[in-house]
Amino acid sequence: MAMIKNKTPLHRAVEQGLVDSGMDDNKNQVNVFISQPKAKFGSDFAFLFIGAQNAVIKSLSPSASKMFLWFCCEMQYGNFVEIRQKELSILLSLSLRTTKSCLKELIACEVIIPYRNENDTRQNFYQINPFHSWRGSAKERVTAIKELTKKEQLKLDF
Repeated sequence: MAMIKNKTPLHRAVEQGLVDSGMDDNKNQVNVFISQPKAKFGSDFAFLFIGAQNAVIKSLSPSASKMFLWFCCEMQYGNFVEIRQKELSILLSLSLRTTKSCLKELIACEVIIPYRNENDTRQNFYQINPFHSWRGSAKERVTAIKELTKKEQLKLDF
């Protein structure tokens, strides 16, 4: 059996287990790895991709950039945000007209993708383009990107 310089209770237990099992013949190797659990991201964590962020900053107006940053902060898993335009204008201290033009700008650049709420026609769902940012598992992002590339071509160079 190999000699261990600083024997801990764990080392002694492994050594005793080898002796008890009859495997103490120097032909066996035992590796023990002790590690702490990996840190998991909290529930309010999202990935923003720098190259895409730079493209957004260069091509959008300041109000649209402000709105887009708000969308990134408020998105749910799968990058979905649901809100009425009037509520959005109040939250961002923008006029309703500016809010509508910013949304049109974000949609035209395909930074966000609108979906109609079938139950409430006054409210839209928006999905942030998964090329720019993502909230959820990496596997779900790959699936969302495949679905998106089947439907549309992106106008911003991500």
